[in-house]
Amino acid sequence: MKRKYISVARSKAVELICSNLHYLQTQEIVTLSNALNRVAAKDIKSFNTLPNTMNSRWDCVFFYYDRWLEDKGDTSLWELGKDYIYANTGVAIKGDHDTGVKVENTKIDKDNRLVLLEKNIQKGQNTQPVGEWLKEGEIVVKANTKILPAHLNILATAGVTEVPVYRKPKVGFIATGNELVSAGQNLPVGKNIESNSISIAAKCILWGAEPISLPIVSDNKAQIAAAIHKATAICDIVIIGAGTARGTEDYTLDLMDSLGTVFFHEVDHGPGKRTSFTVVNNTPVIGLVGPPMGEEMTFDFYVLPAILECLHQKIPLKNIKCLLEEDLPEHPKVDFYMPLHIYEAGDICHAVKAESLPGSGAMILCNINAYYFLPRGCGGRKKGEIIEAELSPSIPIAKACE
Repeated sequence: MKRKYISVARSKAVELICSNLHYLQTQEIVTLSNALNRVAAKDIKSFNTLPNTMNSRWDCVFFYYDRWLEDKGDTSLWELGKDYIYANTGVAIKGDHDTGVKVENTKIDKDNRLVLLEKNIQKGQNTQPVGEWLKEGEIVVKANTKILPAHLNILATAGVTEVPVYRKPKVGFIATGNELVSAGQNLPVGKNIESNSISIAAKCILWGAEPISLPIVSDNKAQIAAAIHKATAICDIVIIGAGTARGTEDYTLDLMDSLGTVFFHEVDHGPGKRTSFTVVNNTPVIGLVGPPMGEEMTFDFYVLPAILECLHQKIPLKNIKCLLEEDLPEHPKVDFYMPLHIYEAGDICHAVKAESLPGSGAMILCNINAYYFLPRGCGGRKKGEIIEAELSPSIPIAKACE
């Protein structure tokens, strides 16, 4: 009997995946040096108050404001170390001198006497009071914040050396195919390098997940089923690559129907139409297509939202307007996300099909940094039109070569 495929739109697919995660959200403690790109599991408070005494805001000459008023601005009799002092930026002001003038607004005359070039002086100016920068007990990093370099700076200043973070979701990838050999091995005739696991692992690390290395599995139902059971026992999210089309040795979808609950067999667009989602042993299993270009896009579309959902992060969707430098034809059979290469030239962004740039077919992957959705029947888009493309979350916009 012919299977009835469940096909869903991209937004529905993301909703189904993110609402059926079973990630056990526990926290762990990491050192400050290992906290970059981790997500804070709770509010983190400062142990320090800074400055802990009145500091100089700039490189200044400090003096007593009342003495300055009393002398009516005449500093000719002032003595260094008694009536005025020097204090550098961020340094504690010795004694009880309470007002500062920037060094560049002072001079020492030929008789070695201090002269203030600034006239409109306010009491307490150029001082930094206790606690202006940071207060003990103040929240310096809120829960669910992805920790960036600036946060590390603040945490160090706050005296925090151990950081509570969420456990990284474990993401396993199962590559299937009789034709595949691991990267680094000799390539026999008729075989192909399994490369998707390399880029998937890198993306997992980039977005805060822990990639789990799993062996290549042949196109054998029993072996694929065993690999899925093993992976779901140790991973929070499992990705299975290839075997989702309708070839003679594409078994993944048949297995999913028997191993767990299939939420969808495919999405309603290309590339990557055969993206699927199943829950097996209470673990989400996302089926991605085998070709690298489809995998590159569908990971961003469907796996990345799952990782970010686990870590309470928002999906980084960003659109950009750009000038088309060539026609974009519609796909004759499906809605299609056209892979684009966007670059800056002059004051605007320009877009070409990623496949239009020089280089072999494999180089297309490195050229893709955006997508443009072309609904079937739209008639395509013409050179010279302004379009709004969706940026890849992993690859920056390029600069035009001079």
